[in-house]
Order: sequence, then structure tokens, then C-alpha cells
Amino acid sequence: MIISAEIDLDQRYELALDLKKKGKYVDLLEVATENAAFARYLSSLSDLAKNLELQAFAYYKLQYYKKSLEKFETILSKETEVVMCLGNEFINRIKFGAAIDKNILGDLQGAYQLLTVILDNSEDEDLKTKVIITLSYVFQYLYQISNKEFYVNNAINFLQDKIKSGTLNTQMLEFYKTALGIALLQKKETNKALKLLTEVLNTTTSDYIASHAMNELAWLYIQLKKYDQADEYLNKAYEILKNVDDKVELARNYFLRGLWYKEQNQYERAEYYLKESANIFEEKQVLLELLNVSYELFKIYERVNPAKAAKFFVTCEKIREKIYTPEEV
Repeated sequence: MIISAEIDLDQRYELALDLKKKGKYVDLLEVATENAAFARYLSSLSDLAKNLELQAFAYYKLQYYKKSLEKFETILSKETEVVMCLGNEFINRIKFGAAIDKNILGDLQGAYQLLTVILDNSEDEDLKTKVIITLSYVFQYLYQISNKEFYVNNAINFLQDKIKSGTLNTQMLEFYKTALGIALLQKKETNKALKLLTEVLNTTTSDYIASHAMNELAWLYIQLKKYDQADEYLNKAYEILKNVDDKVELARNYFLRGLWYKEQNQYERAEYYLKESANIFEEKQVLLELLNVSYELFKIYERVNPAKAAKFFVTCEKIREKIYTPEEV
């Protein structure tokens, strides 16, 4: 796409926003890149930061997560100056974008640190809600970190302090308690997690929060091999999730249903639900969860079709490589 150099940066930025709205991410990347070059030439830090954000967004949508993170980190390298010209919430939004990329790329420590900083500094309730949801997924992935105990303990301490602070509204308090329940599950403190998640489920008026708590209770009961209770919560969560716009949590419901069947040696049904889960995680590019689901499928194929397992292992490794190896653009 060729753009006249006579258009000023404000007009060029509005054009880029229009391309973002229309989902034209290749064109958006080109325009935002040109805009950033103009902003550097004009020494306009605010214009540079805004267009770097759009570059990062375009790279994210095009699934170049390392490139996206690079743009976010370029902005964060000038954090103090950017805050002065664009405000604190702009930089919080940048940190959130960087945390999403780090989460996808497997840098759970980095994602965790950025997300907790946002919660301490942001006054944007919508952003803080998104952060809590993302933190809950980070806690689910913490077992992939070698020194997971340190980060689980940090997460538990952080969440407990927030819950005790008395500064949270009802919905945020329920989000924090749900996230704490997930962290406790990672630490195998089953009774505490059960008590907390049940409390949230019994008191919340939010179907969204209830569905998250139900999924985690189902996961808890699967681990305890109490399959009737797990089945009940999976069904209740599904009835909510099929009618709300939360495809990632729906995918987790499918994943847990697949595990439910797998634990009872019903491999055909398990495969069906795990594939449904994998399709959503792939679409949403939640790569660590996609890798987890794929390994569960691999374990099934190992038992029922070793030849297929050998071929499918290549698929698992391709997903792993996408997370951990450099990208080319």
C-alpha cells in the first residue's frame, strides 16, 4: 500500500486505526511501520509509541509473537517519557500486550511480573479484569517452569494480599479468589482450593466467573478420580460457556472433558473433545495450552495406535518449536 507523504501523522494514524478495525493486518503493519519511521524523523515520541503499538498488534494478529513483543519492549524502554506524553494507562496497555506475548511464548515469569505490576498501577477496571483472567491462565501453565514452587508461592501471596486489602469491588474480589483457587490447585492444596472455588461459585452472580470456577472444580475432581462430581461441573460450565463469548474457557472445558473420558479409558470420546479443544486453542493461538492438549492426544495414540502416535509427535514438536524458536518474517 502506497501512502502520500503529504498526509500528516494524525491522518496517517487514523488510517492505520481504520485498517485495524477492518482486520487488514498486513496493510496495517505496512502503514504503522511507515508512520513510525516518520515519527522518528520528526522526533515525536507520542506518535512513535502509538504506531509501535499498532505494529505490535499487527504482528500479534499475524502470529509473529516475538516481533510483536519486540515492539512493545521498544515502547517500554522509554517508559518514563511515554507516560509523560501519553499517560499511565497507555503504558499499562503496552505492558498487557507484552505480557500476552510472553505468555504465548512461554516466558511465564516475565508475563507474571508484568501482569502484577499492572494490577498495582492501573485504575482501568476493564483492563484489570483482563489481567486477572490472563493471570489465571499463567497459573495454570506454571508447572512448565522448573522452579514452579517459587512462582506459585509468589502468586498465592500476591493474591492473598489483594483479597485481604479490602479495596476490591465484588467482581474483582471474585476474580482474585478464582485465580487463587487455581494457584492452590497447582500447589496441590486441594482442600483449600475446593473451599475457595466452592465459595466463589455459591456467592457469585456472574455466569462468567461461575463458569471459570466450575471448570477448575471439575479439574480438581478429575484429579481426585471423583468422576461424577467432575461430570456435573463440566456440564454446568458448558451450559454457560456455549452462550458467552469466551472461546478459550470453552476450549478448556472441552480439554477437561477429554481428560475425563481419557481417565476412564474411553479413548474415542476423549480424542473427539481434545481435538475440539485443540482447534480453538490453535485459532486463538494459545500455544502452551495447544501443546498440552496435543501431548494428551499423543498419549492416547500411544495406547491405541502407536504408528499414529509417532507421526503425531511431529505435530507436537512443531508447536513447541513455534513457541521456543526464532521467527522469520
